[in-house]
Amino acid sequence: MDGALLSLLGGFCLRDPAGAEIAISSRKAQALLAVLGVAYPGSVSRERLIGILWGEHSQERARHSLRQTLSDLRRDMPKLVAAHGDALAIDAAACTVDVAAFREAAAAHDAGSLDRASSLYGGALADGLVVREDTFEDWLRTERAQLAGLAWDAMARL
Repeated sequence: MDGALLSLLGGFCLRDPAGAEIAISSRKAQALLAVLGVAYPGSVSRERLIGILWGEHSQERARHSLRQTLSDLRRDMPKLVAAHGDALAIDAAACTVDVAAFREAAAAHDAGSLDRASSLYGGALADGLVVREDTFEDWLRTERAQLAGLAWDAMARL
């Protein structure tokens, strides 16, 4: 494995290039990585992240919380999250994400790719991750339903 792997389907797990698990103890940091992982290889604006993860807080407090969460993540894995102007993304040179591999395989039409999609879909997105923020829970419900629909479709075509 060349870079880290962020696994979000069926739970949350971040592994370093050697396969060892990297502990991300903060649930907000895990949630931030989940949002960025779903968007991978694209980016998410800071405003969108604040709205999803700290939607019920003041703008000032939410911005501070985002900065603190990013600081914690960069301490644990310095090159994981990259800034692109006002947007953030998981650095594709540092990490791959199972959601992106699943989507690519599920969109294919050959049996090998569809079989890969069914094996990549390990369950609900970020299963077990609980963040007491209504806006995050709404986002998570929507994304889980979309990915589950892709999985059912891929398995039906297989």
